[in-house]
Amino acid sequence: MTYDEINEFFDNMEPFNPQAARPGVLLFDLENVTKLAGLLGNPQDSVPCIHITGTNGKGSVAAFISAILVSAGYKTGTFSSPYLKRRSEQILINSRELSENEFASVAGDVIEKAVAFPKGSEPSEFEITTVAAFEDFRRNKCDIAVIEVGMGGEYDATNIISSPLLAVFTKISKDHGQVLGDTVEEITKVKSGIIKAGTDAVTMQNPKEVTDILAAKCRACGSALITANPPDNVRCAYKGTDFDYTYKNDKHTFHLNSPGIFQAENAALAITVVGKLLDKGFDITADAVREGLSSVIREARFEVLKMGFPIFIADGSHNPGAVAALAESLDRIFPDKEIIFMAGVLADKDVSDMFDSLIKKAKIFHTVTPVSPRAMSAEELARILESKGAKVKAHVSVGDAVAEIMAEAGPEDVVVAFGSFYYMGELREVVKKY
Repeated sequence: MTYDEINEFFDNMEPFNPQAARPGVLLFDLENVTKLAGLLGNPQDSVPCIHITGTNGKGSVAAFISAILVSAGYKTGTFSSPYLKRRSEQILINSRELSENEFASVAGDVIEKAVAFPKGSEPSEFEITTVAAFEDFRRNKCDIAVIEVGMGGEYDATNIISSPLLAVFTKISKDHGQVLGDTVEEITKVKSGIIKAGTDAVTMQNPKEVTDILAAKCRACGSALITANPPDNVRCAYKGTDFDYTYKNDKHTFHLNSPGIFQAENAALAITVVGKLLDKGFDITADAVREGLSSVIREARFEVLKMGFPIFIADGSHNPGAVAALAESLDRIFPDKEIIFMAGVLADKDVSDMFDSLIKKAKIFHTVTPVSPRAMSAEELARILESKGAKVKAHVSVGDAVAEIMAEAGPEDVVVAFGSFYYMGELREVVKKY
């Protein structure tokens, strides 16, 4: 199959829709993905894996860990989601995206197995792509793979890994309630499912109710739970972030090209994870950590698309915890600025209080409709924001919104587009034209 044929195949599949979930009924399980991986010889068990879950930040933590490992000389595979522009973005070898031909080759081989499943029980796009990632890492003889959970943990397709090197947890908060549960405790129990017998867990600092559940799961599995310390002396600007952290018993200063206070926290977790790899025989110097962290640029994660006239930032904050972190960074970097916001979200998100931390800083909100069957319309989002006292304008397209923003914004203004990743790819392309 060609790359275009792969895309056509996936585009014709039934879209994932959490709103279809019913109380007490699993929206997905591991039966199909386990069978599919078995037909390929279980590639997920051929490469040592670090498995990462959480509500916010897991993609950034995966990118930081992978970049450090590459800088240390290890051939590293990375699997993450969602993609912004191309499906091939999800599978990386040494931080490099697969070419269209490489992606088509491995995905085509997995699809060939998937289409033989009985009608009505075919593997999903995410299950196929997950198995394709593991198969590609095996073919490339990777030394290690860094795997980001798609949603949840216990029943996520990536959880076919039988014995990960480490289970990693970022901040955990409420999100995907229709699938994972209505409380943080329920969500944490699902996410704790990536901890396996003898697999130590590394976590960012979380609320006590989260840590208690992770600790109980670790005890049941005979595993240790390690909590990363927060970063010290964080210096945050829209061009990057510096912070201090201890590695190998020495205090070091590290630089991130990724702005945002939350990215310093993500990087601190990544440093703690690679520190635990030292106990497993990996050789990773402080210079490799420094070089790896500074090499990472995260698309649509407080990404500065324009440095001025106006400053234009894209951030895929799409749940209350992520939006609160975005607000904290904006308060630190632009303390006296009224911000022009652009927002688009999915209808299955809890938006009842998601925007409260931003409204006090907003000059205006421009709303758009992400390209997704799960999207909330720009008009509906505008009504919600207006009910909270915000000034809002709904737009028919991302291009229309950006055009009006750029026409009306002054040279000293700051524009922040946030919300669903489903419109971030288009946004990045539109802003490039200005």
